[in-house]
Amino acid sequence: MLFKKNQGPRASTPQPQANSRQEIAAHLRLADKYIRESKFAEAEDELDAVRATEPNNVYALALEERRQ
Repeated sequence: MLFKKNQGPRASTPQPQANSRQEIAAHLRLADKYIRESKFAEAEDELDAVRATEPNNVYALALEERRQ
């Protein structure tokens, strides 16, 4: 039986791909902008998009706290 080389630590949740990370960052920036402009419905839409990919994203959770 052959062993594979160590491929790094295994995470319990899959990590987002690079493109997905860029999309998440864009949603977070928009959510922040909308919160500053008091456009809370739009901010919620952006945060929902982040949570669909990363339900426990700490930045989305922090923005959610600011929104309230």
